[in-house]
Amino acid sequence: MEKPMRRPNLKLNWSFDDDFVIAGANARIALAVMRCARRLAGGVADRFHDDIALEVMPALIQQPAALLRTLRSPKVMARLSAELADAELPDLLRDRGVQRMLGEALVSGAPAFKALFDSTERLLERFIASRPHPLDRNVDMLVSMLSLPAPAVRFLRLAAAFCHGTLQTGVFMFVETHARALKAVAVVGECSVQEADELFRLGTPLWCSGLFRFSQGSREASDLDDLFALSAIGQRLLGQPYADASAMASAVLQPMDIGSSEPFDWRHVQQPWQLMQTLLTNATRRAEVGINILIHGEPGTGKTEFVRQLVAQVGLQAFSIAHVDREGNEATRADRLAHLRLSRTFAGTREGAVLVVDEADDIFVGDHHHPLAALFRSREQSKAWMNDILERAPQPMVWISNRVHHMDPAYLRRFTYCLAFPRPPLTLRQSMVRSRLEAMGCSAGMMEAIASLDHATPALIGAAARFVSLSEGSGLTPDAAVQTQVQGHLATLGDHTPVRPRQTALRFDMRYVNVAGPMSADELVSWLKAERRGTALFAGPPGTGKTQFAAELAQQLERKLVVKTASDILSKWYGESERNVATMFRDCDPQEELLFLDEGDVLLSDRGRSEQRVDRGVTAEFLRWLEQFEGIFVCATNHAGLLDSALIRRFTHRLTFLPLHAEQRRALFAELVMGDPKAPLGEAACRKLDTLDRLTPGDFANVRRRLRHAQPDEARWLSELEAEQVAKPGGGHRQIGFV
Repeated sequence: MEKPMRRPNLKLNWSFDDDFVIAGANARIALAVMRCARRLAGGVADRFHDDIALEVMPALIQQPAALLRTLRSPKVMARLSAELADAELPDLLRDRGVQRMLGEALVSGAPAFKALFDSTERLLERFIASRPHPLDRNVDMLVSMLSLPAPAVRFLRLAAAFCHGTLQTGVFMFVETHARALKAVAVVGECSVQEADELFRLGTPLWCSGLFRFSQGSREASDLDDLFALSAIGQRLLGQPYADASAMASAVLQPMDIGSSEPFDWRHVQQPWQLMQTLLTNATRRAEVGINILIHGEPGTGKTEFVRQLVAQVGLQAFSIAHVDREGNEATRADRLAHLRLSRTFAGTREGAVLVVDEADDIFVGDHHHPLAALFRSREQSKAWMNDILERAPQPMVWISNRVHHMDPAYLRRFTYCLAFPRPPLTLRQSMVRSRLEAMGCSAGMMEAIASLDHATPALIGAAARFVSLSEGSGLTPDAAVQTQVQGHLATLGDHTPVRPRQTALRFDMRYVNVAGPMSADELVSWLKAERRGTALFAGPPGTGKTQFAAELAQQLERKLVVKTASDILSKWYGESERNVATMFRDCDPQEELLFLDEGDVLLSDRGRSEQRVDRGVTAEFLRWLEQFEGIFVCATNHAGLLDSALIRRFTHRLTFLPLHAEQRRALFAELVMGDPKAPLGEAACRKLDTLDRLTPGDFANVRRRLRHAQPDEARWLSELEAEQVAKPGGGHRQIGFV
């Protein structure tokens, strides 16, 4: 190598005097720029000539004599202006015209410059080979993992140089079309154009690596600098040193968070739980390819915790696909897909690996059902490469999503198993609430109120527990704190259901149930205990004990009562009411819960008299579910005559609840006024009670509630009871029940 000249007063992008990690990387890039400029015949715009010359200038000035000799040759001097005829080399190189001439000579193959450029290439080659570069170790490890062909290895080494040098991929902006980009890749990879094209085809090792952005959508990159663009995970793997392949694998694979230390009870999804255990075990043992499980459902229902405990239960290792980058920012879809591809490769080094893609909604972009989806779908959303991800998965993959309606059926068909994850049933919610809130001092009534909420997901319960803990010292009791937190959360979701412990004015007593029909209340309890499934319709005026008897029925059957009303079902959105009916039955645990629908007449009106399509649709959906429901379902109505006749026939048992008969009125009056249901009553009280023949247990409860802070005598009680009867609609006798 000649003794280099003093550096001209030029603003160069790099220097041989830089640290070798930087200078060696820049030399590789400059050599590639030089080779591409020389070997791509023509087609480079004039505006790029001086830029190309400046990228290779640090190498040119390493041979000042040869450079000056070339510039002083007669053919070159003829192109220089007169004032540069006697200029020194530094002054020549500062001239923009000279810079443009050097760049033009590179791309045009000017014979006068051939010897200079040949010697410059050899100089760069010697400098690059003079000592090992740290990036080569990383590349070698990746090549071993990815089984890349030789042209891909050379391409990868150059791409890695951009992670260590100061030159950027924009140095290749002069390669402007896709066809010329492939020719440039052929130069870099020392291969044919056809082989270069194969590097970027769907399913090839380089395309599948996840190291490049081009593997995250379209392969029609127009510029060479587009093809060199590394993904975020690619930059990480090629931009910093790793001791060995295991260390590199640890940088890619992210073990799934440990999560809750207390295992949940997944009885409401017991069958899928067992099925997926077997599926994952066999798929791993047989090294099956393309095993994909989709778990979808409402946010906060425990899908992620379910997967975490499922994989741990079968003794496998779960690795997550990142949805945040290393700085804690939201990862782009492209970065997540790149991480997914590399995770698939490195997971092969871990025995029993399972990849988990949480928050998968943004992976399956677009809305397949939108009427203009096909027209405006971009090439980057091509189904082929997404299908390839699903079909070629070397390890089992679990995808967790809050919604699936936007997904193309072509994707859904490729899932091995799909699970619509239900909300936790009441029994599980009660267990979760007790485990999180009982030790914090919440009352049994408040915990029951929280568990009874449909929106009481594991996420909400966990947030409530944390809020109670953080509110210590605020002056709020645990009950008040959890009530404040949950009430605010529900209001944000548009649910203004009061959150408070349930209170009753009277304890329930079967002696005060008056049922007409072929079966008594006690006989219904015995029948359901024996059968463990069935349907019952309770009809009768308000206050006759229908709801209280449903609760008693659940208690005697050792089941949890799940109460639904019309407000839980009806929705203003088309089809949503019918879906809510299906969800109500589907989410109920048929072995552990008793499903009770109050105010059934509001929902299940006679289809022949209903003018609303919604009413008819809801009733039809109920009919369908009643036929197949394997648990116990009870419906209460104040107006049996308004119900659909076909629906009434579907109920196994139909009970008519009546007002209290004379003996019941006297006994309940004696119990509440005198403290003993068998206490003798005065003749006047008996005569008065005999005339109040429409009183119900609810009427007695109302009076007791009003007189709670008074010292009433018999006369006051009788007066208040009479007011209850007078206040009833119609004020007279009406026929009730099934007529």
